[in-house]
Amino acid sequence: MSAKSDLLFSSKNVLAQDLTKPSPHLGSDVVTLATFSEGFYHRLSIKPTLIWKKFEDVINDIPSILNRNTNATTPSVFKRATAFTIAFIKNSPLDQPFATGTFPPKLAKIINHQNAIVAFEYARQCLHKSTYVMVDDPKDSGRKVILRNKIKVSAHFYYDTIHAISNIKDDTSFHFISLLYESLAYKANRRACYPEVL
Repeated sequence: MSAKSDLLFSSKNVLAQDLTKPSPHLGSDVVTLATFSEGFYHRLSIKPTLIWKKFEDVINDIPSILNRNTNATTPSVFKRATAFTIAFIKNSPLDQPFATGTFPPKLAKIINHQNAIVAFEYARQCLHKSTYVMVDDPKDSGRKVILRNKIKVSAHFYYDTIHAISNIKDDTSFHFISLLYESLAYKANRRACYPEVL
C-alpha cells in the first residue's frame, strides 16, 4: 500500500470509533471498506463484483465479537483491529481470488487469501498513527501513545500471517490475534510498548 493510500484511509478509519455498539455510520463504513477492497482488485487489473450486504455484515458483527471477548468499555485499538479482522474473514465479502498471474503464486494458493489480505492490510493501515492510553501505574490515568511508525513484516512472516488468519471460523483466536497486532505495533514503535521486565 502507498503513502497516499495511508493518508486517504487514515481519515476514514473504521477502527477509530467506539465499536462496542452498532455503528452510527454504517453506510459510510460500508463504503470505506468496499472502496478499500475494490482498490486491491483494481491494482491487480481485476474488475470485482462486490457484495455490499456482506460489508454491512462485517460492520454489524464487530460489536458482538468485542463484547464476547473483552470486558472493557473502550477496547484497545488492537482488540478493535482483531474484531474487525475476524468479522471480515468470517463474512468473507470478497469472493474473487487474486489472479496468480499478477499476484505471488505462494499467496494465491492460500484458500480465501483475498479476504485475509484485505483484512490484514486494512487493520495494519488503521493501526498506523492510532492512539491508545498506556497505564504504567494503576494509580495513574495513563498517557496517550501514538503509533507513529507503520507495521512492517518480512515476506515470510506476511505469508504465514495470511495463512494463519485465512480460515477463521469464529472468535476463539481473538486474544492471540490481538497479541499479534499489539506485538507487531510495538516492534515498529519501540517507545510505545510497556516496559519489558519479565
